[in-house]
Amino acid sequence: MSRNSNGNFRKTDKKFKYKSSASPIGIDIGSAQVKIVQLQQRAGILSFITCVSIPTPEGTISEGRIKDPEKLSHKLSQLKKKLTLKDSRVNLCLGPEAHFLRLIDLPPLSKKDLQKTLPWQLEKHFPLKAANAVYDCCPMIDKGTAGNGSISYILAAAETETANILTGVAEKAGFKPLSLEVNPLSLLRLETLSQKGSSVKNCRSNIALLDIGYRSSTLLLTRSGKLKYSRHLRLGVLDFLKEVSFVNDINLAEAERVIFQNQPLSTNIPIKIAELLLEQINSSIGHYLDQSGSGGAEPSLLAVSGGGAVIPGLISYLQSKLSIKVELRQLPAFNNSKPGCKADALQTSSAIYATAFGLALRGWLR
Repeated sequence: MSRNSNGNFRKTDKKFKYKSSASPIGIDIGSAQVKIVQLQQRAGILSFITCVSIPTPEGTISEGRIKDPEKLSHKLSQLKKKLTLKDSRVNLCLGPEAHFLRLIDLPPLSKKDLQKTLPWQLEKHFPLKAANAVYDCCPMIDKGTAGNGSISYILAAAETETANILTGVAEKAGFKPLSLEVNPLSLLRLETLSQKGSSVKNCRSNIALLDIGYRSSTLLLTRSGKLKYSRHLRLGVLDFLKEVSFVNDINLAEAERVIFQNQPLSTNIPIKIAELLLEQINSSIGHYLDQSGSGGAEPSLLAVSGGGAVIPGLISYLQSKLSIKVELRQLPAFNNSKPGCKADALQTSSAIYATAFGLALRGWLR
């Protein structure tokens, strides 16, 4: 299948298979915004049942962790009553500040032996104790092995308390948690959908994904839809706001209006932060290429999502400085959405829903 001009997928020789007409609900709770997405499919065409974003209640999130679960649950419960949703099944995710992720290579193992080695692998790679953590891994390839005879896995983990608080917030709000994952995997799932939706001729094999959050960002390097490298960048929208606030001697609320209602990068207001972001992108790609040697390839495209993706002028700035194409990540579902899903607005701001969109796809897209 491939995308038409409206952002939907049209039928080609490739067919998507779904487990039901409606997807689970994807809830992405960020430091600044809570994003909720539920999808439906009819005749192979994706559309939104619900796609909303609200400000995260003040004081509920700090450093990527939930500090006031009662207040957050109450807000989600109120929102749930107002939304058009089909059932209450939800997929949740831990942001970059609340999880650990690493790519590891292991020899071929049975499922039993793999589960036995995971606690040791976790304590080897992360500053966590297995007894106080939730963790899982998934193979990066479905069949076969890596070139050295090992199998590559994505190992992800988080503190048990952090995970329990998040799922508890959802349950108290009236939702039924199905899964808890880390945000890079949600972003990767969206890219996998895009890869499947492209014709073989136009399929882009080496792609970088940059999700710019409020306090931090996530950079992924992929090959043919498979994760090859992941890095947590400690820079986000808040850094742009602070720079504008400092330069103009205004508060953060006023700085937000300056950034999102004007063309800040064209007037050199937060250019310092844009330069820092560019530096981290280049250093990450360079580190990946150094690590992988002849097995790595420079990406041909940087797809940008998250709240920072819609900062006016940022995409064009990155494009002017990078040797690869830079584009705003678009979501493949705009038309035929139910009331409350403003398609026109999503055409320009859909990138902020990338993680929630990927969460909605989990367990639904075969």
